[in-house]
Amino acid sequence: MRYFQYFPKLEYHTTEIQNGLPQKIRRIVPNMTVQLRSTVELGAYEWYKIQDRDRADILAAQWYGDSRYSWVVMLSNNMRDLYDWPLTNREFYDYMAKKYESCNECADGNEQSQDAIYQYVWKNPDTGQDLIIDSTLYAATPSDQRRQISVYDYETELNDARRDIKRLLPTTFQSFLRQFQQLMGSLSNVEFTR
Repeated sequence: MRYFQYFPKLEYHTTEIQNGLPQKIRRIVPNMTVQLRSTVELGAYEWYKIQDRDRADILAAQWYGDSRYSWVVMLSNNMRDLYDWPLTNREFYDYMAKKYESCNECADGNEQSQDAIYQYVWKNPDTGQDLIIDSTLYAATPSDQRRQISVYDYETELNDARRDIKRLLPTTFQSFLRQFQQLMGSLSNVEFTR
């Protein structure tokens, strides 16, 4: 099943030059402005940790027998595009090197991000809760109750949090497809014309 075939259609008109003359062209395309939320019941799933070698199309082929179901992998995990997919170790290194370099031909941005402090944290000894504090309070706090989080560690944590995804079980996969088709079918009755 192709993902966009069930989206409501959007009609628009444009003018293109054909054979040296302007021609009015009518186009009908899937309405890409539709935003899907988790209205489809996921049902039974198991957790999977994305590895560096993994891509949505590869996982779809392994799990569901067809790489064209990569959209199911993405949608069932509330991923809207490939920017929601975690970076590989190499991509992450390159990303950090570029994002945090201070100037061309300066030190590597990875090193700079490891030295830069993202936030200071105080662990409340009574509750065990971590609280974000400023640098002044950090300096006055006993060393066994405080820690620093570097920019590098913060970015790593964000990227690693995207690695845990849901893998729909085979029975749930079929139910997910049926629900998605029904949802998109109810949207296809709506007129989207310009």
